[in-house]
Amino acid sequence: MEKIKNGDTSDPLFLVSSYDTKSDKEIVIGFKLDFEGKLKMVSSDITEENVFGDKTGKVAGRNAVYKVDSDGCGNHHKNASCGSRGSIGDVATSGFVAIRTIQIRDKKDSWLSNAQIRFQKVTAGDFDSSNFYTHCGINKASCNLDGDWIAQYSNREVKKGRVVNVNKYLGRKSGDFVLYALYEYDNWPAPKNTFKRNINGADVYVEYRSYQSPYDHNVFTTYKGNRYGVRSRTSYTLDNRAIKYNFN
Repeated sequence: MEKIKNGDTSDPLFLVSSYDTKSDKEIVIGFKLDFEGKLKMVSSDITEENVFGDKTGKVAGRNAVYKVDSDGCGNHHKNASCGSRGSIGDVATSGFVAIRTIQIRDKKDSWLSNAQIRFQKVTAGDFDSSNFYTHCGINKASCNLDGDWIAQYSNREVKKGRVVNVNKYLGRKSGDFVLYALYEYDNWPAPKNTFKRNINGADVYVEYRSYQSPYDHNVFTTYKGNRYGVRSRTSYTLDNRAIKYNFN
């Protein structure tokens, strides 16, 4: 819980991000304490202007406001190792394919929450129909859906066009198959999504948790030619209204 606005603490407002399935967007719900000290919903859709006022300077309430949320990366909330304001990376050589830079243009989370950008991937030297590959390994019955942390963006940082140097490993340039999803992570009860392809008789897939569709999902190989019908490449750029990123 984090105080985001000072004010009267005798009747505070508590804000929680939620999801509206009818409008297909994330919203902010407001709660207050009733006479028994229990949280009771007072609004099903609170805007940023409702809390901080509009551009004309109109004041929006004088109560203290608290954010109840779980921004950060899974169990490592606010840990520097799961994201930073500057450059992060784990690839320093030219022998690997890696996601190099990311700029988020569409923060799909509510105004209250920071966007947590993550990715899931499968890499393999080759695919065999006798093996069932997932991002947790071969023949794994269960798998966590947290994905690999990349970066965190606030509304302000999206508007300013912050670019993060990522350098996140995808595969070897000498020969790999790579299947991945780049997405905005949402905590449970957000649904599990699956990006799946059949390669050489093997069902290859990644699973991730998000309310929205991914920024991108793709499959490629760094082998020469069009092996098993998978496109060969060691460089890629996507530049649209939602995201700009590249790998090479």
